[in-house]
Amino acid sequence: MSKTDNAVQTGSSELARLRAHSQELEHKLDSLEQERARLRDSLHEYRLLFRTAGTAIAIIEANDTVSLVNQKFEDMFGATRAEIEGRAKWTSFVAPRDRARMRGMRKRRLQGDPGVTSDYDATFLGAGNREIAGHITVAVIPDTHRCIASIADIGYRKHIEVQLAASERNYRTMFEESPVAIALLGTRGEVLNVNGRLHDWLGYSRDEVIGKNMLTLPCFPWRSKLRIMRKFTQRMVGRDLPPYDVTFTGKDGKYYYGRVQAAPIRNEKGRIISDLVMISNITDQVRAEQALQESEQKLIKAQEIAHLGYWEYDIENDHIIWSPELYRIYGVESDNRSLTHSVLQSLIHPEDQAYHDDVTNRMKDDGSAEFEYRVRRADGTVRYISGKGEASYDADGTPRRLFGVIQDITERRENEEARFRLEANLLQAQKLESLGVLAGGIAHDFNNLLMAIMGNAELARADIPRDSPAQKGLVEIDSISRDAADLCKQMLAYSGRGQFYVHPLNLTEVIESMAHLLNVSVEKNAIIKSELDPTVPSIEGDSSQIRQLVMNLITNASEAMGKKVGTITLRTGVRHVSRSYLKTIAMDKNLPEGDCVFVEVVDGGDGISSEVQQRMFDPFFSTKFTGRGLGLAAVLGIVRSHYGAIDVKSTPGKGTSVTVLFPKTDAPASPEGQAPLPRIKKDTPSPSRAQTILVVDDEQAVLSVTGQILSRAGYAVRAAASGADALAVVQKYGDTLGAVVLDLAMPQMSGLEALKQIRDVLPTIPVIVASGYSEEEAAEELAGNTITAFLPKPFSADALLKHIADALG
Repeated sequence: MSKTDNAVQTGSSELARLRAHSQELEHKLDSLEQERARLRDSLHEYRLLFRTAGTAIAIIEANDTVSLVNQKFEDMFGATRAEIEGRAKWTSFVAPRDRARMRGMRKRRLQGDPGVTSDYDATFLGAGNREIAGHITVAVIPDTHRCIASIADIGYRKHIEVQLAASERNYRTMFEESPVAIALLGTRGEVLNVNGRLHDWLGYSRDEVIGKNMLTLPCFPWRSKLRIMRKFTQRMVGRDLPPYDVTFTGKDGKYYYGRVQAAPIRNEKGRIISDLVMISNITDQVRAEQALQESEQKLIKAQEIAHLGYWEYDIENDHIIWSPELYRIYGVESDNRSLTHSVLQSLIHPEDQAYHDDVTNRMKDDGSAEFEYRVRRADGTVRYISGKGEASYDADGTPRRLFGVIQDITERRENEEARFRLEANLLQAQKLESLGVLAGGIAHDFNNLLMAIMGNAELARADIPRDSPAQKGLVEIDSISRDAADLCKQMLAYSGRGQFYVHPLNLTEVIESMAHLLNVSVEKNAIIKSELDPTVPSIEGDSSQIRQLVMNLITNASEAMGKKVGTITLRTGVRHVSRSYLKTIAMDKNLPEGDCVFVEVVDGGDGISSEVQQRMFDPFFSTKFTGRGLGLAAVLGIVRSHYGAIDVKSTPGKGTSVTVLFPKTDAPASPEGQAPLPRIKKDTPSPSRAQTILVVDDEQAVLSVTGQILSRAGYAVRAAASGADALAVVQKYGDTLGAVVLDLAMPQMSGLEALKQIRDVLPTIPVIVASGYSEEEAAEELAGNTITAFLPKPFSADALLKHIADALG
């Protein structure tokens, strides 16, 4: 055979080998995709089963924190998943008398004691410390210190019935033997119990009263209902009130009078659970007084409802009579002689005048009407009023007179609106905090996935000839993975876990250093107007993160301008902020009251609606059709990590201002560009160590790819999937190990705990810590512990091998 034939045959063999290897890779990729599909289906089935289970189910972590609950758990304990998961200890749902017993059983169960029972009865605590008799079944998740618990409610109704029976025994004698009528009211005004004196007095049986709301009972005229409702509300908020008189209507249709003395009943924690009402029959006394004071009847009515205004309208003569309170409410001089319907109409807010006419007509047609409208005083102030009116008729049914009461409810309305705003701000803060935790967790886990993808891509590139067509695809995978890693960094910034090098800096100097970059980053139709105060105090911050914050705000302002020609104002300065002002800002992280350094960006765009303001800092939210990203979300993360606050003010059509506030520091600013201090204590590597590397990571994919990289570089590798496994390897093979690559975030035994125990056995062994979080956060966790190097995930093979080479010396 000639040399040419030999070359052809050799080339063919090599080509066949490459094709076979390519087919093998394709087969592995197909198998991997099928396995992922099966895992997705299994995960979907598990979540559906978990969420729809008929019993309350919770997963309890080793540190006693409840990490996952189903819908039934939320319903049973009256709390949402956001309030429970990762926040609440399991003991907070257990009655105090059962906690010690359950702690002991949990301890024995985690220690593997076969004699401890897995299901038993216990008492739990629901919303408002409501006790729930339940049956719990507990199991330890294999190879973990986590438990899954299933709880069934077995005695709530029986428990309530026992309490009611006890209450009836305690109060039956008092109810039945008392010389006055006694009623027990619930927190919503429902009649829970009543003694026989009410029947003796007014003729209504217990069945006609018990279980009904007091305001629906026929024994109360509407004026009495107004009075009772006000007094009841005051008692329910804890106010002690003197006795007061109320008019009743007997079953015989006659009026009776009672003196009401009431007091709230509290539980052991001081919470009002019911209202005890005692009513003395003072009918004879009142009728005697009425006979003497009939001429002063209107005055008595006004005194009874002193906090309200009384009015009368003579329809035929178009004349209105007001009590003094109404003149104050309406803001006019006291003069009943000139009050007519047209004068009253002129005092009502223009937008409510038609409604007022409709209310007047309804009173004439139906006999009564309730109303609520606005009054605009002469000085321009607006008051909210609420009231009720009735009509009286002559013999042929023609309405002759309207009369009623009016109450100024402006302060109540303002308090309600303030409370709604505060609740909205609180919900927004909770939502942003939850999104931050979610973003940080996703970024951490995604970094592990990217680590496996990038590492396997590098290994595959090393296995495939450089001229193989597959090389291009692997390069693309590596490039896309690095882009994804950059996205993870933004997500970590949003969650407040980004890479930070904090030192005292001058906010104005940082912004001035990037002036040229800011000017070229905006559209040509927008001009940046700088109003920077060079005398601002220092802040504790990371200059690169501050630059990113300012750049994102300027870019967002430029986009808000659209094609409009205008100015974007960028200013810095010092502002004194009060605690009351900070409470109105949703995006603050306990910023202290006092002087703060601020940077403010004001644009002349179209402004944004309140609905968009609620979501503008959400990840990937955008009002642009093709918009996506983490620009403003990253801004929020940077502000939160710097313990600052954001105040957004905008009106549609009038532009937007975004003010970022930072706490000031008395430390002098570091020169711009000064290298940050090391964040993690590093030890000095020992030369000429053994060439066996211990790799510790709870993610199997990361463990595998890291081991392959080291193996191909000529190192011997020992793998451990947990801190406990790593400690076992160290104790058995410690003398043969040259270095340790240790994941920081692991379940059961954390990376920090594993590091301490490894150092106890091998005090001088080099330890390289790997983490998907930032070095800043790792430094906080590793405070007081030295390591050889920090390796941020996802890392390249070159970065890993360099750190190993440096560690081995």
